[in-house]
Amino acid sequence: MRKMKFKYTSLIIYVLFGNIFGVIAELGVKHTDLKLELVQVLFRHGARTPDKAEFKYIDYAGLNAYNPYGLGQLTKLGKEQLFKVGQMLRQRYSDFLPEDFNTNDVYAYSSEDDRTKMSLQVVLAGLYPPSSEFVWNKKLNWIPLPARYTPKELDILLKPTFSSRFISINNEFKRSAEFQSKISEHLDFINFLKDKLGVDESLDEVYFIAFTFNTLYSNEHLNIPLPKWYTDKVKKALFDLINYIHRSMSATTEMKRINGGPLIRTFLENMNVNRSVVNPRKIYLYSGHDLNLAAVSVALSFSDAFDHPDYANGLIMEKWSDSENQLYVRWLAWTKAGEEPKALKLKKSEEFCPIDSYINILKKSEVIPSDEEMNLLYNDFLKRRKTSIQDLFFGDPAVTSK
Repeated sequence: MRKMKFKYTSLIIYVLFGNIFGVIAELGVKHTDLKLELVQVLFRHGARTPDKAEFKYIDYAGLNAYNPYGLGQLTKLGKEQLFKVGQMLRQRYSDFLPEDFNTNDVYAYSSEDDRTKMSLQVVLAGLYPPSSEFVWNKKLNWIPLPARYTPKELDILLKPTFSSRFISINNEFKRSAEFQSKISEHLDFINFLKDKLGVDESLDEVYFIAFTFNTLYSNEHLNIPLPKWYTDKVKKALFDLINYIHRSMSATTEMKRINGGPLIRTFLENMNVNRSVVNPRKIYLYSGHDLNLAAVSVALSFSDAFDHPDYANGLIMEKWSDSENQLYVRWLAWTKAGEEPKALKLKKSEEFCPIDSYINILKKSEVIPSDEEMNLLYNDFLKRRKTSIQDLFFGDPAVTSK
């Protein structure tokens, strides 16, 4: 088995066995004394069209309804939503982030999907409108900015549910009495939907619920006429079911460690390395999906963060320090594009959570994957990769995904 070498292994050792950074924070926090050091943002892409898998089963509107975008693509509304998010971040952190883009300040990462990559670019456009020195076209108030992504078959950060271990334990939970009882309660409703949409009853209930919700929700935002049977009552029942499914994907400690754990760990690693380099980052941006926001929220017990992670919703993790060089973490969330985010509180903690308290919370909840678990995830992704290396990095998705 290939062993991956992690840059910041010492961080996880501290998380599991000791006090990170040697900080012992006071219980009381003098908020006027705090200085912002780092911002990390995880957000969902904007409004989109149904993707290929959804359209394959839930096709009542016809393919032409999604022109000129195509399937699984960011819409005009989606771009507007994410531009507002970028503007919100600029306004909120105007005293912290320089006006001009500097590659040392920003790390921007997206999942491989077109809609998330485009969403990230639009957020960057709202966050960094060009100053006079950077204007290169007077008719275009925009500058190209660098962003990163990993092929989805290798992305354990934003696509962890692709791992064989997660698939195995998720299927195991779906066979549990708890899950089966929940599905049984709604079986008549599910069969009602299958009948109305003309879907084969053998289709897995979880996929069907997700495909149906996402298709109808996407169409609603595209102003595509909705079926007459899609009443407010049906919409509410479907909404409740998709929320339950999202939570069920983090039902056990191990599921949390695989699903939201890599992101939570990465946020910690970013905090650690940020104090050890000459030119530290100021902001990390991660453009992902509703599943990512749900996974992190459930892992950290943020029950008040989202009813459902909507388009362009997001989480922020801020790192602060005081005059005695003690560190604090603050989490925030926004549920409407462009709105001011609201602070979240971890269990038994203040809004500004001392770093040692934060680490203790993570230790007790056991949501951080170890180096060994991360190695297993990486090797699992490498072994399960179905696409050739050539197609993975150089192939045309329109051809290789067929």
